Amino acid sequence: MKVITFLFKLLVISIFVSCSTLSIVTIQDYQDVRIKHKTLLIVLPDSSVYSIEPFSLFEENDFKSKFISEFPKTVELGFINASSFSKIYIAKLKGSIKLNEQQLNLPHGGTLKLLLPDSSEISKDENDQVPDFLLFISKVELSPAWHDDKFGPYEGYQQTITYVFWDNFKNKVVSYGKTKASEQFYVFQHLTYENTLVIVANSPFKK
Repeated sequence: MKVITFLFKLLVISIFVSCSTLSIVTIQDYQDVRIKHKTLLIVLPDSSVYSIEPFSLFEENDFKSKFISEFPKTVELGFINASSFSKIYIAKLKGSIKLNEQQLNLPHGGTLKLLLPDSSEISKDENDQVPDFLLFISKVELSPAWHDDKFGPYEGYQQTITYVFWDNFKNKVVSYGKTKASEQFYVFQHLTYENTLVIVANSPFKK
């Protein structure tokens, strides 16, 4: 019932959310391909990697800690509803897995520096499970945004997510990029959900 209520709220407020793809790249081997019935491990950033620039209202309500707490559940819900994965779960990588910094080019200039597994080994999670694919969310940024309409200016905010999909058995990047959504209200779950839908829609994993 809680999921249904949350989805209804997302539908009602979706007309107030503007989502745009900043820059996304799909590697050629995965273009025009649909991949189904695979498992996905979502690897989230440490709390220190979240860049939160709150309004004073957010600070009073301990906004940052609440945002970081809600973010994983909203991302997971987005993938459950929009992707073709048979299993989606959030966990940490096994401690022995080495991550190396790689620089990936963006289509309109600029680069992303991302931590990715060593291409010579298969990644396992902390419970020794081996997923087919991994989603590394490397950075989450949330900042105030001002909107203007016939009633005058008002406060909202915008969210940017930097991510990369990794093929665990072929040991290579599937797709990567940054997405941004802006929101008129203080309901940050909707931004996370909209960004998640954009990530799925620009991948081989959409339903």
